[in-house]
Amino acid sequence: MTTSIASAIEGIRSRLPSALLRPLAGLVFAVVYGWVLFPVAHFYWYVPAGWRFAALALLPWRYWPWIMGGEFAARYSVATSWFGIDSLGAAWAHLTDPATMALVFLAPLGSLPGVMALRWRTTTMALVEGLDVPAGMGRLLLCALTAAAGEAACNLLYLHIGQISVHTELGFGYARFVPGNLTGDYIGVIALAPALLALLWPRRAAHATIGAIADAVLLAGFGIAYFTVLRSHVDLAAYDYARILVLIPAFVAAFRHGWRGAAIALALCSLLVALVPAALPTNPSRDLYTQMLLALAGSAALLLGAAIDAQRASRAVLATQNAELESVNAGLDHLGAELRDAAQRNLRLEEEQRRRIAAEIHDELGQNLTAVHTRVKLAAERLNAAQLGDVTTSIYEILATMRGSVRGLMDSLRPPVLDEFGLVRALREGPLRDLVERAGLRYEFDLRGDPALIAGLDESTQIAIWRIVQEAATNTVRHARATRFRARLRVGVRGTNALAILDLRDDGIGIADMTAASRGGHGLQGIRDRALALNGLVRVVRNPQGTRLRVLLRQLL
Repeated sequence: MTTSIASAIEGIRSRLPSALLRPLAGLVFAVVYGWVLFPVAHFYWYVPAGWRFAALALLPWRYWPWIMGGEFAARYSVATSWFGIDSLGAAWAHLTDPATMALVFLAPLGSLPGVMALRWRTTTMALVEGLDVPAGMGRLLLCALTAAAGEAACNLLYLHIGQISVHTELGFGYARFVPGNLTGDYIGVIALAPALLALLWPRRAAHATIGAIADAVLLAGFGIAYFTVLRSHVDLAAYDYARILVLIPAFVAAFRHGWRGAAIALALCSLLVALVPAALPTNPSRDLYTQMLLALAGSAALLLGAAIDAQRASRAVLATQNAELESVNAGLDHLGAELRDAAQRNLRLEEEQRRRIAAEIHDELGQNLTAVHTRVKLAAERLNAAQLGDVTTSIYEILATMRGSVRGLMDSLRPPVLDEFGLVRALREGPLRDLVERAGLRYEFDLRGDPALIAGLDESTQIAIWRIVQEAATNTVRHARATRFRARLRVGVRGTNALAILDLRDDGIGIADMTAASRGGHGLQGIRDRALALNGLVRVVRNPQGTRLRVLLRQLL
């Protein structure tokens, strides 16, 4: 419905020429002002002020002279009907009277600063969309209060010019007139202007506006109960409670539909409250108290609705950002999986290359060394006879050294101890222990966890563990100036993953520069690559008593 209203207004604006559209807007404004709203307005609920405020807030600046002109005409028409003027001469004389001119012109002009502050450097669409946050709604309420204060001040000036006694005309003094007049104009604005803004410019929140209108039907039940209390013979305190309770739908609508729901519900609630003086005249002080309560509660409901809209918008933005982050995370996970797969492929290729090189060394160089040894042995007798036995001895020594070098090279490329004894025994008794102890260091190895889990690890994980310990031990021997190297392997199961945690320590000089350590040399980088391939983590800990390397490796069971 609200979308059709906005569409109908846009259709009228597109069909009518601008030369007719602005006078027509002024005429419609004057008719609604004088014939519809003014008859139902009273001192504590002046809805014509809200009609003017809404019209100026909704329409462009070029419409403003026509809107103000329409109000001047409507106010003068109402004034002439008050004084029973029926001739043109009497009407002209009445119009030129200073008190009449003040009555017709002052109050509308006094409200202009508030509306101008609201519309300053903004469009109607931007104004309505700005109400979706508490700051925008607070600005609207502040401008409404400014407009009401300006109109109330001009009404005081009118009383001064016309030498009208408030006590004589209204039955109470300025202490009640000033807050009553200010409250009435302010309620007129907040009870009508936000509802019209919500109805005529629903835009993206059309569903909320339509829902608010549907919920407003529930106010009929409150209205029936309200007037039942009014017509019953109970203490006046019951009326005060009834007027307070009738505001509940405004807060309910604010929670459900934001400021648009609060605005529409507030318009209907304030109408029910405003009918109290007409249906049951009471003490003016009670009416003023009730209207002030309506002004405060209505402002709070509108601010609450704006806060609800802002929260929902933030939640929608957060949900969108979360969805984008989830998409990005999924992409990162995919890239991470690809990187791990690439790293595993590289490690497998490296191990295959090591195995091939070790086999070629064994087959080619090993056989050649054996052949050389056999030839030297066959020629040993002739060399000895020629008194060249020392040559034979030196050749044997060279061959022994070459065999040891070849054996060490083959162990580093593909240690047969892994295939012969398994990972645990290879770490405890194998060539790594010999490497460390030949360098004069004490070697320690400790296994924590179920040894059966080691056998359950696949070949790539076992080789990665071996290579990591090998690289750490080599770095310790070459660079650490340590006296001890300790390797601890902890294995376990968490969820669907088998975990292998390596804790490698020495008591050497440590890593002096953690930045350099984070960059790492080829050794540390190789350790990180192997950990990455197995979805693991590497942490290097700087320690005054040496270096500590912690490595976590994961393998799906």
